[in-house]
Amino acid sequence: MSQTWDAIIGGAGPAGLIAATTLSRAGGKVLLLDPQSSGRHKVGESVPGAMARLLAKLNLPPIGGPGSPHRSVGGIVSHWAGELRTEDHLSKPEGGGWRLNRGAFEAELAQVAAAVGVMRKPARVTGVERINGVWQMDTEAHGKLAADFLIDATGRNAAIARRAGARQIHGPPLVAVWTIGRNTRETPPNRTFIESTAEGWWYAAYLPDGRPLTVFHTTPALAADLRAHPMRWLEQLRATRHIAAQVDPEAFYRMALKVHDARSCHLESPCGPGWAACGDAALAFDPLASQGIFNAMASADMVATALLGNTTLEHYQRTAEEVRSLYQRRRNPLYAAAARHFGTPFWQLHADRDPIADGVTS
Repeated sequence: MSQTWDAIIGGAGPAGLIAATTLSRAGGKVLLLDPQSSGRHKVGESVPGAMARLLAKLNLPPIGGPGSPHRSVGGIVSHWAGELRTEDHLSKPEGGGWRLNRGAFEAELAQVAAAVGVMRKPARVTGVERINGVWQMDTEAHGKLAADFLIDATGRNAAIARRAGARQIHGPPLVAVWTIGRNTRETPPNRTFIESTAEGWWYAAYLPDGRPLTVFHTTPALAADLRAHPMRWLEQLRATRHIAAQVDPEAFYRMALKVHDARSCHLESPCGPGWAACGDAALAFDPLASQGIFNAMASADMVATALLGNTTLEHYQRTAEEVRSLYQRRRNPLYAAAARHFGTPFWQLHADRDPIADGVTS
């Protein structure tokens, strides 16, 4: 160990990049550890209109404009618990959101981070220990590293926080079974489509390049069966009342299916002595919230701001609890309505249990 960093940040997604950039701009000596290559497709590509205000606050380039690789989202069409609703985003005070080209978005954030001097290394954390107020971190590629403070931006695994002793709480099991289809429409609609069924709920949208993304959220058992038998997933897509009319099911014929853990989870506390978590490591939403990327960046900025002394980690913890409470108040009635409409075990499980406060710990 040749030096002690002011902060080591694990995870180089939006949360990690924002935390590193904010601290480096203030003169911090920051190391960003990237456990995996960026730019791969990830479920959850949308950001709300409030992202424009957040990017301006962070002094980052805006999303829209001529030649943008991203695409505006005009609204949401949902068929939920037997009721069809259409929401026009253009009527919102902050306007519509965007469907991100995730690779391009993260590449731009990485360029900004590099320009302000963020040191970035490909490494995976294998162990952490705090000795005399200094963190000793073991990594696969670079041996031992030392830091005064650790920031966990590793996503749902919360790999650093859990090694530091944090307790993670999970909501009811929810698995996303998804794939990206072929572009079969000359002018794809710019809306998001959601539909609930007896065994789960569907999400569909067109990516900026015109390809359709379709996701089915269901139980782990059914997800495993559908992944093993892709035609059953396709048959269920064909059977939807509204999604199948918006995305051509045949665009997904013979496309490989992927699975993704989509359950809610959070840390009992998002910070502790000498460490803090942000993004999905601190609080991972049910995908129905469509707030993952925005929350990742906002929470990373709050952690960095606290470390710089402009606020406190106690303030960050209180804000995280408020965000979690607001999320529950918006999500729970939707699952309860579907449980009343369908009455199936899937919906009863998710409606009867608080997805954040009453979960499995690890």
